[in-house]
Amino acid sequence: MAEHHYLSSLFDPAGVLLVVDERSPPSWAEPLLAACAPGPEQALRDKHSEARPVPVHLCKPETLAAGSASAPALAGIDLVALAVQPDEVVPVLQGLERLRAAAQAADGKQRLPRQLLLLTPSSDAAQCQDWVRRARDGGWRVLGPNSAGFVRPHRGLNLGGMGMLPPAGEIALVTQSGALGAAMLDWAQEVGAGFSLVVALGDETDVDLAQVLEFVASDMRTRSVIVYLEHIFSTRGRRHGDAGVLTSEAIGAARRFISALRALSLAKPVIVLKGGRFAADVPGLAATSDAASAIYETALRRAGAVQIQIFAQVEIIARYLAARPSSVGPRLGIVANGRGPAVLAVDEAIGDGMRVPSLAAPLANPSLLGIEAAPARIVDALQALGQSESLDALLLVIAPHRSLDNDELVRNLAERAKQIDLPVFAALLGSERVREGAYRLEQCGIPVFATPEAAVNAYAHVARFHANQKLLLQMPRPLSGLPDPDLEGARAIVDRALTRDGAHAPPDSDAPDARLLSAADANALLAAFHVPMVDPQPARSADEAVAIANGIGYPVALKVMSPDVPFKSAVGGVLLNLHGPDQVASAFRTIMLAVSTAAPDASIDGVSVQAMRGAAGSVELRVAVHRDRLWGPVMRFGLGGTQAGHARRDGALELPPLNRFLARKLIERSRVHPRLARRMLTDAGRLDADLDTIERILLRVSEIVCEMPQVVEIDLNPVIADSTGVTVVDARIVVAPAPPVGVRYSHMAIMPYPTHLEQRLLTRTGRVCTIRPIQPEDAEPLQALVRRLSPQARYFRFVSTLTELPPRLLLKFTQIDYDREVALVVVADGDPPGEGELIVGVGRYMLNPDGETCEFAIAIDDAWQGAGLGSRLMHSLVALASEQGLKRIEGHVLGTNYPMLNLMRHVGFQIAAEPDEPDMRLVWRDLPVPAAPPAAAAQA
Repeated sequence: MAEHHYLSSLFDPAGVLLVVDERSPPSWAEPLLAACAPGPEQALRDKHSEARPVPVHLCKPETLAAGSASAPALAGIDLVALAVQPDEVVPVLQGLERLRAAAQAADGKQRLPRQLLLLTPSSDAAQCQDWVRRARDGGWRVLGPNSAGFVRPHRGLNLGGMGMLPPAGEIALVTQSGALGAAMLDWAQEVGAGFSLVVALGDETDVDLAQVLEFVASDMRTRSVIVYLEHIFSTRGRRHGDAGVLTSEAIGAARRFISALRALSLAKPVIVLKGGRFAADVPGLAATSDAASAIYETALRRAGAVQIQIFAQVEIIARYLAARPSSVGPRLGIVANGRGPAVLAVDEAIGDGMRVPSLAAPLANPSLLGIEAAPARIVDALQALGQSESLDALLLVIAPHRSLDNDELVRNLAERAKQIDLPVFAALLGSERVREGAYRLEQCGIPVFATPEAAVNAYAHVARFHANQKLLLQMPRPLSGLPDPDLEGARAIVDRALTRDGAHAPPDSDAPDARLLSAADANALLAAFHVPMVDPQPARSADEAVAIANGIGYPVALKVMSPDVPFKSAVGGVLLNLHGPDQVASAFRTIMLAVSTAAPDASIDGVSVQAMRGAAGSVELRVAVHRDRLWGPVMRFGLGGTQAGHARRDGALELPPLNRFLARKLIERSRVHPRLARRMLTDAGRLDADLDTIERILLRVSEIVCEMPQVVEIDLNPVIADSTGVTVVDARIVVAPAPPVGVRYSHMAIMPYPTHLEQRLLTRTGRVCTIRPIQPEDAEPLQALVRRLSPQARYFRFVSTLTELPPRLLLKFTQIDYDREVALVVVADGDPPGEGELIVGVGRYMLNPDGETCEFAIAIDDAWQGAGLGSRLMHSLVALASEQGLKRIEGHVLGTNYPMLNLMRHVGFQIAAEPDEPDMRLVWRDLPVPAAPPAAAAQA
């Protein structure tokens, strides 16, 4: 059965009703009238359209509002586009609803329009929300208000005011700026760029960015996607940061966005142009702060997209990624006919985080051939570098010279391009002399740029895209696989702190009802998660500090203990490297005086005394977490100690959950990583050991974040790496009451792999199996299951004669975002034993667009029929859907699939004929209350 996205009738309508006042049309409607003139009904057509034209019906707003007999019938119309004055919107909506109600009463089976394109602009947010509320009450999905419309070139559709229809192509542009969409279309006319879809979203009061990304993921016309992003909107069109937007609501919006983006990035390259990065102080321009921009960049990277800053390169990179799926790494080889351009290319490469590695003789990198190098010699040099295993891509930089035959160079390169093993980027300096050659090279798959810097920047973005794709494929678990933490003990610590009378509220936290853990509680919480930490001991007098120091051994460090002093060093609350009792006693008095002077209202509980760490050559690190209002927990890693600063943008960022791969990449992205490497150049084993310990600390912090939603801030600073290892020296932890109970891990933007859903199963035949969530490693076992299915079983499941899953479907079925779908597999031990796991059943459901219902599908190995797997899978799916707060689970079953229909009756589903597909049956079960979680082990 073909899969149709619920927005298909918006972007691929069978017919359009255009409601516009022809006598005094607003400026944004004039192009629509020109396209449809002269008659009241025209087939909207363009020279670029590939399919049959779309019938467009014109109607005046007063005709609809008055309920005139001349109002059009709605049969065959999927989309209504309103380009009317603001005061006409409500009467037109009322008129449309009367028409549709009459049509429904006349013929209940008639397909009626459910999509509304609201082109009418309004600066009144309440008015816009009222329009959309009225439309949604009538069952309409709304793109807009304040949308500049969309273009669908292969259908000849140009519904909006963005400009001329571009050629049909394979790139989709989804933009939060109609002006930028118009600029892109105007630019496309000049360069001949083609698009599959261009959408200007408007207010996103109903149809939002995430939903449109879901559509282009399923759109067969689209091979790559460009997104212009300024902000993520929460429900009802409110931008994150607007007054009244709850954190849970904003995090839900961020989770929907990143979930949709991850699903899209698994199928197609996504290039994001992020606006508003530095416009915070410009009047009239909405912007994100520097810190928020860094988190956006982190989220986009984790979702497998690539963020760029140069508008002119967007389309070129999109085309390249769609045409060249092979991975490109960070190591660049350069061939140039001049030293100066090569130097610029090297500077740009290093500045962009790429590498220009040296090569063994006779190869040289960069390969400088001289200004008079012949075309054949230039191409020979490229081909020679292309054979090096130390390079990932090549850059050709050619400066103009009277002795250089550009035509011959292009001809040589075009003829031998396929013999060059690595991807090639080119910078042809000049203008008119190289334009024709640039076009010919691009036809061969070699992107051409006007400057070395632009070429290197484009290459760097392609390399980052492929690196981000590796991040996308990670599916971390909430617990990292290290020895289990003491979750019960950790939760008890937090619960006591939140209920203890007189607990201190941190002075710099914006979390309501937040509490700062005492030093002892913070240390105990970290110990519950096996974080290596120096054990500080409290002292409330100089004599007590001296006694503790004598027991620990010198040198020691003293630090003030105060819930009102978040940053001890800033108020003179830290003294280090103290030798002997006299220095300790003096340090105690000095700290007390300094803190009471700098923070006279602070409550001081004494000092902590701990063994001194950080000998010469040590590195101070910082591991921190803060709870962002949009993205939830955000982890940071970087330089620690007094050099760390307190701005949240410091350090490299990542969104939890982490696994070892993500933790190592976070370390490598930080600016402190080279310092760690330099410190241990003479001891590679020491570096590996330290990096391994840092990884474990990051993983433990990720575990705290996942399993303890009450923890809103963590600051481990300093974490000292020295000759004895890596140890946390000081910790600050802030907790707050957990958010309302909902889906597990709903406090996070990225859902971890749900290990808590694993369960044991004893089948009716006495075999022991495991039901667990699917994971990327299940691709081959799942394919093996599909191949083992009988032709009839495959047809029942896929309504297709396929014999195995195509790569696109295999990826889709195993790379699961558990925020939007659930997929469970039944796993049995291999037969014969030792052959690995054998998947013998699979069941899944995916959320429908309404967010309240889901659609399921299951398949059971023919050899395991009758063992009870189907009923057990269905009971598990029903229970999980109920726990998620869904109201209904449904599916579509062939009418001849009697075993499945019998199973549906057995597990309490209702069955009805599909009105539009007589061969299919709709099966469903309402979920009025959450079901009890499935038992850990039970008889199937």
